[in-house]
Amino acid sequence: MRRVAVLFGSDTPIDLAMMRSAEAVARSLGITIAGVDILDGKIERAIADFGKEPDGGLIVLPQPDEAPSCQCRIGAPSLGKMFAECGSKGG
Repeated sequence: MRRVAVLFGSDTPIDLAMMRSAEAVARSLGITIAGVDILDGKIERAIADFGKEPDGGLIVLPQPDEAPSCQCRIGAPSLGKMFAECGSKGG
């Protein structure tokens, strides 16, 4: 995996801290991070666009409600709680 999209809330301090941590770790591993802010109202479009290229995965920080259905539709690999919701379809 060379690319990771991270769904986060820009209004949540812990999400912003987690994004900074993810970006730091990604740089050390040579992975590109694409932040998807859940507040901009374009989650599904952003995930679909991200899913058009190979070698990508999705990290969903705890609160997004819309992420599982988007993630499953594009068949993105999942980490964390989304795996249980998508089963073999998404992760």
